Amino acid sequence: MYDHTVKNLIDFGLSVKEAKIYITLLELGTATAFEVASRSGVNRSSTYVVLEALSKRGLAGLSGGEKVRRYTAVSPEALAQMSHVTAKKHEQVAINIKSILPELSALHRNVEIRPRIRTFDGTQGLIYAMTEFLSTDEKVLRAFSSGENIMKLPMPFIVKWATQRVKNKIELKSMFLDNEASKKLVASYPLMYKAVYVLSKDYPVQFDMMIDSNKVAYLVVNGDKTTVIIIDSREIGSVMKGVFDMAFQEARRRGGKYQEG
Repeated sequence: MYDHTVKNLIDFGLSVKEAKIYITLLELGTATAFEVASRSGVNRSSTYVVLEALSKRGLAGLSGGEKVRRYTAVSPEALAQMSHVTAKKHEQVAINIKSILPELSALHRNVEIRPRIRTFDGTQGLIYAMTEFLSTDEKVLRAFSSGENIMKLPMPFIVKWATQRVKNKIELKSMFLDNEASKKLVASYPLMYKAVYVLSKDYPVQFDMMIDSNKVAYLVVNGDKTTVIIIDSREIGSVMKGVFDMAFQEARRRGGKYQEG
């Protein structure tokens, strides 16, 4: 059995056993499954299976009308012609795939820009979400908060988060409801921030919000239940940044108390 020949037949698409049995059939001319198994070194049960597989692929056939099934291999010339047809088919497949690349690429881009929505529950979910925003690409975080919702977090975490924000050189641009909780939140670490305080009657929003260049997070508190919803989308983040900045300027224009540090 020639290793080089077997390898090339494998490259054509045959298995090792199929290659060995095909070569054996060429050598024997016609043979029973028992004779093929004895000559090829493939066990008898596998030989029957492989011979049937070769027959279905048109690489082997039955010889004559004898009671004992005898097999014969398709000629090497026929095999070469089959190889040529297969190569042409693969070439056409490659051409066809190339022709639909624009459509496939468009589908892929649609997946890439499709927003991804994640949700987190409880205090730990809020801590995770806020920590994630410390790795923002843009050095400005925009936030709207009632103050009271965030102040439900442990104060050591709030101070640690603000300290890391300043260390990462991230400015916080915020709109807060004008209440004691908001003032206490700002006073916990009053550095690198711009804040405007608004009245709840003017901004009756039922959730807190944080925005960066790649995502928007909403904090929804319903009784004792806390849920954070994060939308990962550069496009949505960009739009919400613009909306927030307009609201921020309008709040200042309408006399909202402003401070920075």
